Parts: sequence; C-alpha cells; structure tokens
Amino acid sequence: MPAWSALDTVLAQARAAEQAGSVTQAATLLDAHAGAFSGSSGLWNYARGTLAFRMGQADAALACFEAAVKLEPEVAEYRANLGAALLDQSRRTGSTVPLERARRELEEALRWGPTLTTTRVNLGLCLLHQALPAEALAQFDQALATDPGDVAAMFNRAAALKQLGRSAESLAMLDQVLSQKPGFDLALQAKARLAGR
Repeated sequence: MPAWSALDTVLAQARAAEQAGSVTQAATLLDAHAGAFSGSSGLWNYARGTLAFRMGQADAALACFEAAVKLEPEVAEYRANLGAALLDQSRRTGSTVPLERARRELEEALRWGPTLTTTRVNLGLCLLHQALPAEALAQFDQALATDPGDVAAMFNRAAALKQLGRSAESLAMLDQVLSQKPGFDLALQAKARLAGR
C-alpha cells in the first residue's frame, strides 16, 4: 500500500474516533503510526498537533505544528495553527517572544491563502495583545467580511472597539455576539463591565 494511502487510512480512523467522542483514542491511533509519518508528513503532524491542543497538551501541540511547518511551509493552515499555539504559549507564560513570533507566522499564513477565518482572528488577537487595536480591528473586519457569523471575530472586534474608546459600538457588537450565542459568558461579562462604566 502506498504511504499516502496508508496515511489516509490512519487519518480516517483517527477522525472517526474523534467524532465518536474519543480524542484520546484518536491520538493513540496516530501515535501508533508516528514512526512511519511523524518525520515525513506535515498532515500527520498537523492532525496530531490539533489533537494534542484539544487535549490540553500545549507543548506537544506546538512541537507537532513546528514539524508540520518545517515539512510543508507553504500550507497556510499548518502555519496558522503554529501561530495559534504560539499565541497560546504567550498567554500561558506572559512572554512577548512567542507573541511576536505568532504574529509573524500568522502574517506568513495569510500570504499562502488560508481558508479559515481563524487565521485573521488570531492575528487580530496578537495585535490586540501588542496594543495595536486599529490594526486588530482591520483583521476582525476582514474575518467578518468572509464569515459574517464568526462569533470569535465579533467578540474580539468588540474588544478592539473598546480599546479604541468606541464603547457604544463595542456594546452593539457584544449584543450581536449574544444574539448568535446567548449564553456566552465572556460576552456577558464584557457587556456588564462596559455597561457599568
């Protein structure tokens, strides 16, 4: 069986396990074939990194995304996930070094034409953390131009508007978020803080 066909089979089995609710079993299935694919397949590393991230294994996820990008640097989604993992690392550690690198990786991912709006949302978050709310707002607006119902883009757009001192617009955006996702705690808390000013 050709290597790509074997990889397709392994990925399909892992996806089925994940969809059945067992992320751990999906990871175990991929790990059973690490020797065959971890050093040669960006897709295997991307899939394994995604599962590690979902399991709260941030360092393992970061290592897998690094490997995926090293193997296939032109795949936007691999680089976008690396950027997201670096953004997470910056949040966890309080260090600006991974934040700066996350921004570079996400900007590079945009050059390769990602298909998901999360790349722009994560780049916007990097910019917010770097106290660049106008630039962040532009990223959230572009994400919403692609997917007007993207709740993460709307919520973070509200944060950018707040940082820009545009409280009324921020409140209106939070109302829009809550109309899409009524029980969204972070949006409810942000709205309460803004309304209490």
